[in-house]
Amino acid sequence: MEEIKIVCPTIYPWWNARLEWLLLCEPRKVERLFKNNRKKLYQELKEAVQRAVNYQRRLDKKEWAPDQIAEIVMQSVAPTDVDQAEYQIPEDLADSIRAWAMEPPEGIGDKEIQERINAGPSGVGGWLALFCGILIVVFPLITIMSLARTWVDEALRLKATAVPLSKLGLQIETIGSIALAVYGIVIGNKIRKGDTEGKRLAKQYLKVNFVGSIGLEFVVTLLIALGASSISLSFSGDALVVPIATKIFFKMTFFSVWWVYFDNSKRVKNTYDL
Repeated sequence: MEEIKIVCPTIYPWWNARLEWLLLCEPRKVERLFKNNRKKLYQELKEAVQRAVNYQRRLDKKEWAPDQIAEIVMQSVAPTDVDQAEYQIPEDLADSIRAWAMEPPEGIGDKEIQERINAGPSGVGGWLALFCGILIVVFPLITIMSLARTWVDEALRLKATAVPLSKLGLQIETIGSIALAVYGIVIGNKIRKGDTEGKRLAKQYLKVNFVGSIGLEFVVTLLIALGASSISLSFSGDALVVPIATKIFFKMTFFSVWWVYFDNSKRVKNTYDL
């Protein structure tokens, strides 16, 4: 069964139930997040409600009694078999937390949230799914083919494996390219699985990928050129400039297109900015 994305978690009974359970059973965590990272606290409550919504949908298929389903779901949100913590948050602070928890983030009202979600798609689909596919499948394949071609071509043309600087350049390129590919797979999978920080993670990846790829290309090309010159092998200026310029062009294009997408897409706004 396809899971649904909730719009406004505060309208569900599990929101208050989870908050009260956290206040009783994990008070220090709630107090710390409330003082230092309210967004994370809000997301934790929202994720608990999200799980409850989809859990109830699965249980509804079993045709059990509504009261029985409600009890099971509530038990998953606020389990009664967990002991109450010895430390308790001062009552005035607890009241402040309860009041804050009933306000949607950034002052957006429930009605406006619903209008925004109805105005366009949400969840990981469309171009957002394509972005995940590029990170998880396309770029790793390109990396593998590129590294295989680089080792063969450079080794034959410059006999780079026999030149320390050039060999070092190829080794750095191999390690750096694999690291960027693995990083992309991790970020792509997090977004694909519905991480609530998906937009921030995507933009973080775009910056790391752009700076890392250009820096890697510059260092590697320079080392190979120095290695070639050390054994009096001809290595033209074009051979140094063209690969870097080409890489900058393609990486800048990729960066710009997807950065604009994550800033303007209705799907992204409905999924991550509500």
